[in-house]
Amino acid sequence: SFAVGSRYDGEWNEGMRHGEGTQWVRCKNGKGVRKSYAGSWVNDRREGFGTGCYEDGSVYKGNWVKDHREGEGTMFYANGDIYRGQWRQGKRSGFGTLVVGRTGDLYEGQWLKDRKEGPGRYYYRSRRKVMVGEWADDMCNAGSVSAYEDDLELNIPTLRLEGADDLVEGKLEEIRADRFLFRVLNTPLADLFDSTDLDRIRGSYEAAVNNSHDGTISLLSLKALLLALFGIQFVAEELWELCVTVGAITRDEAQRAFLLTESELEKIPESSLPNDNEEVIERVVDDLVDDEDDDDESKEQREQVAYRYFTIPVDAFTLDRFARIVSLVTGRLGPGALDGIDVDSDADIDDQIEAG
Repeated sequence: SFAVGSRYDGEWNEGMRHGEGTQWVRCKNGKGVRKSYAGSWVNDRREGFGTGCYEDGSVYKGNWVKDHREGEGTMFYANGDIYRGQWRQGKRSGFGTLVVGRTGDLYEGQWLKDRKEGPGRYYYRSRRKVMVGEWADDMCNAGSVSAYEDDLELNIPTLRLEGADDLVEGKLEEIRADRFLFRVLNTPLADLFDSTDLDRIRGSYEAAVNNSHDGTISLLSLKALLLALFGIQFVAEELWELCVTVGAITRDEAQRAFLLTESELEKIPESSLPNDNEEVIERVVDDLVDDEDDDDESKEQREQVAYRYFTIPVDAFTLDRFARIVSLVTGRLGPGALDGIDVDSDADIDDQIEAG
């Protein structure tokens, strides 16, 4: 159904807009209709290349996915500004250039959720100066300013400023460290990893999910998965904190799991396990790695006690969240984030998860 006064001219399929077509909507002032979109449709949604026209006079030409501006596109704003670059979920995210219509100034660099975020450079055309630096929340927090003589060359600056002194470079690193968590949690997955790295992460993720038989992912499985990926041993608190950070569980759920574990430990004779919960977890981790002398029954008991309540519902343990855990562990953003990391084969990962 359409709003009163709107109409669609174009192709249909099974009662849905599908193919090429143009959508017209009623103007807010009630005087006539205006074109709102012309381009490709898939199952009643804007999908593919199309032109979106907005009430204020702004026009977007580019790619769409499920009714959102997505991928490459250009926005001609009503105030004269022009943005060319990447979009995610309808917002400027990724690499893009913005020409300020009023002044002719130009910014090129990284964006995140409609704001400048990451390395970029800003050209002041009237003063023929360029500021190169690190941007956070739409502001340049550290960088250098120099003159430019030639026409603008639209290339992203290197992550390290040429000729930057130690003080400036130190400030850049400080900003990146301060903004790292924000960027990991908010950068679209397609920009967080390149396709090769994302395929490797997806394979590991699917191995973990496919080994789930009760609709949950155990903390031991996550521990084994990260061990297979990075060769790093994580204790329960670290794993739980990672899950809380990416939103797979809440802080209250984590606290409840710890309290239930402590309560369970109190029921076990002191001769069976040490009283200190941290020591219990430490011993469990040690057992999983190299304590071959301990019998299987004792090892299983310790695992059950220390990790019984540490489970994550599969529907909360999404690929998106697991990928962000990987990014937090590697401490890297962008293409090549897994460079130098020897990811085990799917068979090896399956074996370790099943063992966990």
